[in-house]
Amino acid sequence: MIVVADSNALMSFFRLGINMNDALDRALPLWELVVPSSVVLELERLSLTNREARSALALARSGLCRIYGTEGEADDVVIELAREMKGVVFTNDREVLRRTKEAALPRMYFRGGETLAVEGLL
Repeated sequence: MIVVADSNALMSFFRLGINMNDALDRALPLWELVVPSSVVLELERLSLTNREARSALALARSGLCRIYGTEGEADDVVIELAREMKGVVFTNDREVLRRTKEAALPRMYFRGGETLAVEGLL
């Protein structure tokens, strides 16, 4: 399953001290994490003043994630890319979660700390 992550989701692993592979394995048996290049640019800007963003940027560039070339505002790109790839939007941003629910797109987010919740999969 393709999982399209935004900056908030990637930073959450470091803010919460959670192992990404373990958390995603528990939520979805087979996954590929895709990070739009718009999100990478957002992380680059945030990393100037935010340690979690620096760690998330290193994660995105580590080879564990596939960086997908995109243009546009990061939140819009995450939603559109998930729609095109028939994937799951991974975010903790309430507005993005609302938009994915309205668009009937599958979504993943941290619920109650270390647990990843997945909604909207058939």
